[in-house]
Order: sequence, then structure tokens, then C-alpha cells
Amino acid sequence: MLNLGRLDQRITLQRRVPNQRPSGENKYTWENLPTRPEEWAEANPMKGREYFAAMQMQVEDPVAFRIRYRADLDATMRILWRGQAHDIAASPVDTRGLTEELWLYTVAGVRDGR
Repeated sequence: MLNLGRLDQRITLQRRVPNQRPSGENKYTWENLPTRPEEWAEANPMKGREYFAAMQMQVEDPVAFRIRYRADLDATMRILWRGQAHDIAASPVDTRGLTEELWLYTVAGVRDGR
């Protein structure tokens, strides 16, 4: 059973949308989901890491979010939480198969919006 009292963090769900430039090239921007873009979530920061790649220090900041179930999310989207973008790193998981809650495993820092 999902404890709604634990959903105490406000998040915004976004999807990537192609916008065609005058040159014909697609440039991607982020927009809020048209249905229920804002959600209450439980945020569970996980152990991050730092590593050296592309001749610079990279920081990976993973967070698992638990929200009420919804069927319109996938791994191409992202979450805005406390002013920072968190890319959904894996397909949303309904751990108990009851269409009651979803776990969204995200990462901030490394990909920065892809």
C-alpha cells in the first residue's frame, strides 16, 4: 500500500520535443507534460560518484523517486526537482504490479538533459 504521507516532494515531469530550426536541423527542447505535469513524490537520494572522463571531472547524482502510478512515462523523459534536471535513466518500474505506484530511477549531473 502506497503511503501518501511520504510523497512530500514536488516534482515536474518533462518530455523532449523536437523543434525544427530554419536550417532544417532538429533542436530538442523540454516541455512539461500536458496532463498532470506536477506530481508529489518521495525522493530517495542514492550513492553518487565522481569520475574523470573527457578530460574533466564528471559527477553522477542518482535519485529514486516514488510517485502514484501513471502510464504515460518512459525513459526518454526527465524530472525537475529543486531546480535541477534529473534524467529518467531506466523504464519506470511498477514493483508490485498493482498499478498503484511507480519508481523512477534518475540521474543528474552526467547527462544534463542528454
